[in-house]
Amino acid sequence: MVRALAILAAIAAIAFFLFGGAFGRKRGPRDEVEDLIRCDMCGAYLTRKEAIVKGGGIFCSKECAEKRR
Repeated sequence: MVRALAILAAIAAIAFFLFGGAFGRKRGPRDEVEDLIRCDMCGAYLTRKEAIVKGGGIFCSKECAEKRR
């Protein structure tokens, strides 16, 4: 009987370490995915937050915005 309990405890410990103790834990919300847009000058992809909008164009940097003139 003690041997069976020891084996069961070992299996439970292995399962705990393999699954990281994730049983019954809820996962947090995932990060929101941002759409990528393309620089009108060089074609680099960037997020809308990083974009520079100038003269009706979308640019990745001040340098690309200046080249467009």
